[in-house]
Amino acid sequence: MTRLSLFQKRGLVRHLQLAGVSITYTPASGSPTTFLAIIFPETSGEEMETKGGVKISYKRNCSILRDDVENPLENAAVTYDSTEYTVNKIVSRDENRTMIELIRVAYKSRGQGVEAKR
Repeated sequence: MTRLSLFQKRGLVRHLQLAGVSITYTPASGSPTTFLAIIFPETSGEEMETKGGVKISYKRNCSILRDDVENPLENAAVTYDSTEYTVNKIVSRDENRTMIELIRVAYKSRGQGVEAKR
């Protein structure tokens, strides 16, 4: 792992200021923290048949600075654009940032559209 120089770190922070979006990270036992992060597009993942319809999981990656959250935890909540996600797993980590995978689940009733996000 390579530590970024001060110049490179300033560039990363500037990139977040220009391209980052505001998210709120809330650990299972702790206080929420709001900061800028890079959010990647959401993709629909598994569809699982249930008694009442279909359960659909949606995933997206999120890059955060370690200065904002030193050690993100699986199962913590992340809110972005009024949608709540759960940290599904840590994708990668270096000394300066962490890439996390976020997941949310929605339900589609038989013969209807996707219901409220859960």
